Amino acid sequence: MTKILVIDDKKDNLITISSLLRDLIPGCLVITSQSGLDGLEKAATESPNTILLEIKMPQMDGYEVCKRLKSDKNTKYIPIIMLTSIKSDSKSRFKGLEAGADAFLNKPIDEAELSAQINMVLRVNKAENLLLKEIDLLEEMVQKRTEALKESEVEKAIILDSMKEQMVYLAPDLRILWANNAASESVDLSPQELKERYCYEVWNRRCNKFEDCPAQKTFKTGRPYQTEIISSDKRAWIIRSYPVHNETGKVKGAVEVAVEITEHKKAEQDKAKLEARLLQAQKMEAIGTLAGGIAHDFNNILFPIIGYTEMSINKVPEDNMVRDNLKEVLKAANRAKGLVQQILTFSRQGDHERSPLLLQPILKETLKLLRASLPATIEIRQNISNDCGAVLADPGRIQQVLMNLCTNAYHAMHEKGGVLEVTLTEEDIDAGDLSSQIDLSPGSYLKLTVSDTGHGIEHAEMERIFEPYFTINSNGEGTGMGLAVVHGIIQNYQGKITAYSNPGQGTTFKIYLPLSENNIDEISTISTEQHFPTGNESILLVDDEEQLAQMMRSMLERLGYRVTSKTSSIEALESFSLQPEKFDLVITDQTMPQMTGVELAERLILIRPDIPIILCTGFSEVIKEDRTESLGIEAYFSKPIHIREMAEKIRNVLDRK
Repeated sequence: MTKILVIDDKKDNLITISSLLRDLIPGCLVITSQSGLDGLEKAATESPNTILLEIKMPQMDGYEVCKRLKSDKNTKYIPIIMLTSIKSDSKSRFKGLEAGADAFLNKPIDEAELSAQINMVLRVNKAENLLLKEIDLLEEMVQKRTEALKESEVEKAIILDSMKEQMVYLAPDLRILWANNAASESVDLSPQELKERYCYEVWNRRCNKFEDCPAQKTFKTGRPYQTEIISSDKRAWIIRSYPVHNETGKVKGAVEVAVEITEHKKAEQDKAKLEARLLQAQKMEAIGTLAGGIAHDFNNILFPIIGYTEMSINKVPEDNMVRDNLKEVLKAANRAKGLVQQILTFSRQGDHERSPLLLQPILKETLKLLRASLPATIEIRQNISNDCGAVLADPGRIQQVLMNLCTNAYHAMHEKGGVLEVTLTEEDIDAGDLSSQIDLSPGSYLKLTVSDTGHGIEHAEMERIFEPYFTINSNGEGTGMGLAVVHGIIQNYQGKITAYSNPGQGTTFKIYLPLSENNIDEISTISTEQHFPTGNESILLVDDEEQLAQMMRSMLERLGYRVTSKTSSIEALESFSLQPEKFDLVITDQTMPQMTGVELAERLILIRPDIPIILCTGFSEVIKEDRTESLGIEAYFSKPIHIREMAEKIRNVLDRK
């Protein structure tokens, strides 16, 4: 049974972690402790397989507990995972490593990360325990066999030949005086054929001794010695050499023992890779958080640009050149709005709503962006059919797919150049046709093909190219996540992706996405019409940024509404409290100091439960449209919003009232 000791001074943390562990490792025994001293006692008496240790605890912190555990011979080999804050700096992590920590787990605890860490340390612990037991057993057996050597040559041969470890007895000049069966079988020679031959000739194919030979150092110092080597067949070994003394104490020979530690080394490598992946995940999370913050500020900048431009357009005659110029400004602002959505997609904080989508403009726009970043030695060819229908997809996701595939192609061609070709066609697949080869249901599909003339991919690597963190780039390019992300997106869209490649002949990726049966709505990206839904109701407008509040007030007054605007949520609450029946609608920003939009809405509803509220924001991690109703909010929109969209949403809310 797997035993896991959790040491944390907070009872709630112990309950949460224990529940997670029982879910992740059925049948495991979770032992809890609320202090460092109690944890030390339970570690000594219970002998757990691993320990989860909180750093910040009263009386004795996690560092001191870790040091004591690692200094006790009974607990020094138990793996310790330190629980730490996600914002912990490198100094605290370095201090933990100095104390003897084997791994770190950030709070709040991610279930997948916890599972990976636990499985990794349990695997390493198992390998280490087996190795320690084997080493202890081996050393004990070597000592006994050395004594038995003096008593009986026959008994020595019987016992040593039964061991799986390779053992030889060497003379001071490194001639082999005796070898067990394991050693002789490793070189396909009999023990008699090995006798009197030099060990470095047999195992290292050398004509001379080399300095790192453990036996040679044992003869020089009279002490045991060990080293690690990697054999020609890529297996890892520990080579130990033990002195054999004569009656006068002089070293007359050396017993050399080879123990294979390949599995132990693999466990260490797995641990290192996992730590690297966790570090990369933390870096990507930090970048995503930064990107989301930039998107918030950028949306607040775009909102007045779009709003004032739309209001100006509708005051300029149709045949005026200024109107055309303003349309171009609005078109550029809408492209910037799309860029913000891409940033939110990257930071995993944007909504990924699927709707009928034509891929042609997205592919062409993305290739235009790529042309500016790719070297002139790479030619881009595109054969994008304008007759292709729509698919149910999110534009940000589709752009991410093409960017990842084209980046992959660039890595394959950046040294010598080549051709990057992107093709979009429709393809009807019948039963028993291509569908049987790529596991697709019969029907109509959109086929996106991305091919390059780069160095290609080895056949042995093709099966792994969609695995996370797998990369064929040896120069550190990429994270190994690009194709894995593409595969995940296409699978989520009920599509398929295939890859074809030969070394030196380039690579071709084919993506099949089912065509949508729905029609594409005509979406006007620029609201230039003169007529919008209007009204004369009284609206309380709340936004902490004065420029945005002034612009939105102008938009609303142009639509006929009577507007009271506030740049402080506290002032807005006071004004509403004095005359709650004065207002027919409240429009409030979400991200504000002192009191957020959601908090303000809750306070307003307590005063007047029937007041309609619209929440607007440039960026939010916690407020989504499908949650606004449960919070008592009538509607939700994201900045920047066009005047037509705002007019229609306000009218819909007021008419429901």
